[in-house]
Amino acid sequence: MIPDFTLPPIFATIGEKLPQFPHGLMLCAALNIANKLQLLANQDLTKLENKNFCVKATDSGGNAFFTYKNGFFTPIFNYANSKIDLTFVAKFSTYLQLLTHSENANTLIFNRSLILQGDEDLVNIVKQMLDSVEFKLPDLQKFGFANTLNPLKFMNFLNINLPGFSNSSAQK
Repeated sequence: MIPDFTLPPIFATIGEKLPQFPHGLMLCAALNIANKLQLLANQDLTKLENKNFCVKATDSGGNAFFTYKNGFFTPIFNYANSKIDLTFVAKFSTYLQLLTHSENANTLIFNRSLILQGDEDLVNIVKQMLDSVEFKLPDLQKFGFANTLNPLKFMNFLNINLPGFSNSSAQK
């Protein structure tokens, strides 16, 4: 359970002065991985095609700008000249609550913790999408990540031998 908290104002002061494009890169990478792992499998993402989004974390000073094109979430580098179709506005803790599913999207929106601003039809589409996303751990073995599930197997996979640790059990 993620508590509701507000970062100290110094974070926003510093965060606003930092380049914003890394936030978009990281968010797009996470969304594309979630899509690849079929965490967004029930979503009709074509409704987001060529739409521009901004995710603002009010207490961190961070903004992530991205779009959805040709089946991929892509960062927007020239966001100053882009028309944003939908903006998400919330504190950092609210995004953590949404990500960990400790609060559902409808509750956060109803309590005005998460604000969606922009095209009304797009707001409704995204509200429905956020509400229907099932946050479940995917079957990592299906995607070739089986060795990461057991630390000893993973160490063996990387050919790491640490004193005091036996990789013989990882060979089984």
